[in-house]
Amino acid sequence: MRSRAMREEVNVAPVALTLNSIEYIPLSLYAPGGLALTVWFGGCRSDCPWCPWGADAPPQTLRRLRLSRDMLLDLVRRSSPDLLFFHGADSYVLNWLLSMARDVSSLVPVGFKVAAPRIDTAIELLKPFAAVMLVELTSDDDPGLLNTLQGYLQGTSMHIEAVMVLPPKEELIREMLTSVRDVCRGLSTPIPINIVPPGNVNELALLSYVDSIRKAGCINTVVAGSRISELSTVFCPHCKRPVVIRHGYWVIDLKLDEHGRCKYCGAKVVSRMPRIRRKTAINVPIM
Repeated sequence: MRSRAMREEVNVAPVALTLNSIEYIPLSLYAPGGLALTVWFGGCRSDCPWCPWGADAPPQTLRRLRLSRDMLLDLVRRSSPDLLFFHGADSYVLNWLLSMARDVSSLVPVGFKVAAPRIDTAIELLKPFAAVMLVELTSDDDPGLLNTLQGYLQGTSMHIEAVMVLPPKEELIREMLTSVRDVCRGLSTPIPINIVPPGNVNELALLSYVDSIRKAGCINTVVAGSRISELSTVFCPHCKRPVVIRHGYWVIDLKLDEHGRCKYCGAKVVSRMPRIRRKTAINVPIM
């Protein structure tokens, strides 16, 4: 697969702020049903087939936010989120943002979405203070990068998940998910995988692929926001029972104790539980 074409980092800028359920990020094993304050960045440097985050808008069309440390601290104090998340374009390349995020991390856990080909750089910059990292793979990326991700899962205290953005064409979806299944067979540590399909995909067609990836070892593979509960639900990796039951972005039920352990077998499943589990999914623009 070809490597991603990169644009100039100077284009990356904050463009929006939302309060949203953590499922919208998407994260499946961190504070399920919890709340995230999400800062969205535009000006992405990657040449992807499509972007679910809207981060690929031309730089000249971006409405840039004036983001400050005091603004973030005030929003965190007023909204009490479980996570402050920096999404969209790879924002960790901005030195001023890293400094700001480091300061705010003393008040709330901080997370970043990063492109898989630059995971080594991202880990070095973020591991001193970040709590969460969501690693994005597209059809342009080698699924073998999951092996690199596995190494970091074993060697860092950060909560790490993968998000796979499926391509718009059916044959490319089949190729990507089959490759992911093959990689999962060789992993010693299961990786949480969140699949984001394009709007034209029939989710029923994804059932067999997701089932094969789960059976290959990556049991916590979900289709983000799916209204087919079998696709959006998290299973205990030990007893295989459903423990985070979802319908769309809504968490219907949690079969976990207050420490994120399976209520059936006691195995640790979720790294952090939410302060308050919302009864409905939330996705509200702030700026």
